[in-house]
Amino acid sequence: MVNELKVQRQLNKKDLDVLNDLNLEMLRIITRKCMLVKWSMPPSGWIKLNCNGSCQNNPSGGGGILQDMDGNFKAAFSSHFGLGTNNKAELRAILEGIRLCKSLSFSKIIIESDSNLIVDWLRSGKCTLWHLWNYWNELSHELQGTDTRVIHQLREGNQAADFLAKQVESWALEVEQQAAIVLAWAGISTKATSI
Repeated sequence: MVNELKVQRQLNKKDLDVLNDLNLEMLRIITRKCMLVKWSMPPSGWIKLNCNGSCQNNPSGGGGILQDMDGNFKAAFSSHFGLGTNNKAELRAILEGIRLCKSLSFSKIIIESDSNLIVDWLRSGKCTLWHLWNYWNELSHELQGTDTRVIHQLREGNQAADFLAKQVESWALEVEQQAAIVLAWAGISTKATSI
C-alpha cells in the first residue's frame, strides 16, 4: 500500500504519526539530477586518448581510441591481457594507448578514463597498489616528454573504448585478426587493393 503512495507534498506530523502507528516506514524519495554525458573534442593541437580496461570473470583486456580536435578517428587498439584485475587492465590500457600516441608522434595528449582510481594515480603521480608498480613505472617512463591532461570520463562518454576493451576479453586471436576486427568496427577496409 505504501509503495503505491505518490508523494506530492511533504508529509506533516499527523501523516507521520499515522504511518508510525501502522508500523509503516516512510519512503525516502531520492531525486537524481539528470546529466548529459557525451564525448567532447580536445582543444586545437591536442589528441584525445579514451582508454578502458575490462576484467569480467577473467581474462582481461583493454582498448582505446585516438581522436583529434575535429573528432576524426586517428587510431584504435584492443589488447588481450590474460588473467588480471580491472585495475591492472585499466592501467595497461592507458600504457598501451600512450605507446600508440608516441608511435604516431602525438605528444599533447588528453587521457580520458572511467577509472577514478587510475585517474587519481595519474593526477597525484603515485600508484597505491604495489603489484602494479612495474606497469606504473613503465607508464611513468612513457609519459616523459609528453604534455598530458587527465580527465575522469563517465562510462557513457567512453563507450568506444569500453566496447574495444570488452571485445578482447574472450579473444584468443592473432594480432592481425584483432586489428582487422578493430579496423572493421571503425569502418576502415582491410581488403588489399590492386593498382
